[in-house]
Amino acid sequence: MVTQIVTGKYVDLRDLLPTNCSPATEAEPLLKLDGLLILTATQSRKPKQAIEDIVSWVEAFSIYMAVATHYHPQRFKNLHQYLLLIIRTYRQFSGRAWQNYDVAFRQQAAALRCEDWSAIDTQLFNFHTAGSAPLPLPQPRSRSTTNCISWNRGSCVAPNPSACHFTHSCLTYHRNHQVRHCPNRPTGLLSHRNRPRSPPPAAPKRFKRN
Repeated sequence: MVTQIVTGKYVDLRDLLPTNCSPATEAEPLLKLDGLLILTATQSRKPKQAIEDIVSWVEAFSIYMAVATHYHPQRFKNLHQYLLLIIRTYRQFSGRAWQNYDVAFRQQAAALRCEDWSAIDTQLFNFHTAGSAPLPLPQPRSRSTTNCISWNRGSCVAPNPSACHFTHSCLTYHRNHQVRHCPNRPTGLLSHRNRPRSPPPAAPKRFKRN
């Protein structure tokens, strides 16, 4: 398996999943890299686990990258860009367009001895995504119309303003100032700690004796 990866031959990524590792043989008992065990052998042959989701694909491709970049460090950047391309395709199109493109591209790269995978193959990409409906872009979360009490009292308890579910506006006039700074604020909306304090009573005057 290591020889296939290093020499640029096509590799079925299913074979790199830990659950699909073949039993030990004399030729190549385990998948090792400089003495470090990458995959362990199973005790009995089982039907190969298919790559059904992007998580399994990323797991298998990460092992592929570990082996390939160990012998060809200069390939790390373009292989990493390829990984991100497949993830973006998965997020952009429904169905298995991402997986079909991956298989077709790697088969073509092996046949043409292409080592730079950073650039998208437009012809293959358009062919395999043509029948897949684009996925809708995630919509930004709408903020509640309820005013944020903690912000009005001085400081929002959310880690950052964008994470707060409530509106940062005045409790009374719904403008972009805090209620404690509102010129017409009702004192009942403020906690006792934020209410203006009355001035201390004046000290009694002392009269000098003649």
